[in-house]
Amino acid sequence: MSDNHETPSSLLTQCKKNLPEGWERMKVLYGRLILYWCKNAGLQENDRYDVYQDVMLTLVKNIHQFRKERPGDKFRKWLKTITHSRISDFFRKQQQQPILKDMAEFSEREAIRNTREAEEVEILFQQLFQLLKSHFDAKTLEAFRLMNRPGSTSEEVGKELGMTAVAVRAAKKRVMDRIRKDYGDLL
Repeated sequence: MSDNHETPSSLLTQCKKNLPEGWERMKVLYGRLILYWCKNAGLQENDRYDVYQDVMLTLVKNIHQFRKERPGDKFRKWLKTITHSRISDFFRKQQQQPILKDMAEFSEREAIRNTREAEEVEILFQQLFQLLKSHFDAKTLEAFRLMNRPGSTSEEVGKELGMTAVAVRAAKKRVMDRIRKDYGDLL
């Protein structure tokens, strides 16, 4: 089947081809994360949505510039850079600067950076699960989620969900395969 008749499954490919369903999935997957970054930068709620719109516009115009050329290249990092740039633009337009009051505040911000990174990943995966609900039943997704807890075994998860260990591992693989196929270039 030709590309003109087949919808590409990769979210990045859909967005690069400017397909509406791709952009809708992009908003679901990354919208809350963009707003989270705006909130952490100190923007008021109304201003967050203005910056969000600027980020999405920048993303639409520049999606073709994202490339994974090196192992460390991550879409989320690229998107965060765009978001921080739009936040800086907002503060410049307002003739404001996010000012650190002293070194103690700087140290505090540095100390919570790792916590924020974990929160960012959690937001991203919550949104990813919303998108995956249309492809998998709840038990399969729950098996995948539980298998990603530190120290979980397929036997323990199977017992908890009333599944065999083999079925749990198969569920995890099916979900991972779908994530890699549809979102692997963006996560």
